[in-house]
Amino acid sequence: MTADLSFEPARTSIAARDGTTEVMSAAIQAGRLRLPFNVRAGMPAVSYLNRGAQAGRLLRGRAPLNLSGVRLGRGGCSIRLGDHPMAGRMRLLGMQRQPFLTITAERWGGQLGRYTEAR
Repeated sequence: MTADLSFEPARTSIAARDGTTEVMSAAIQAGRLRLPFNVRAGMPAVSYLNRGAQAGRLLRGRAPLNLSGVRLGRGGCSIRLGDHPMAGRMRLLGMQRQPFLTITAERWGGQLGRYTEAR
């Protein structure tokens, strides 16, 4: 897979492809409400790798969210899914619908923690 990312002050966009087949493209507008403080949190994350020492294992961990320049918005998102099998899974999850809320940040930092095998 390859992805082209574009970061602008008021908009972020992505186009993901598998070879020449489009998986998805999306654009997110920065919201109008800017938080006057930084946000520090973590969220659960999963990973499944096809290659390497952990190939074939579902891994769980936490992704740090050390965010600054956070903006909240309504709508402001366009999503187009292609004909790739992964896009079909995204459709089943409802990922082509308009989100209720968008959250963007000027900066996202943090060090990934340890991932362990999901049981």
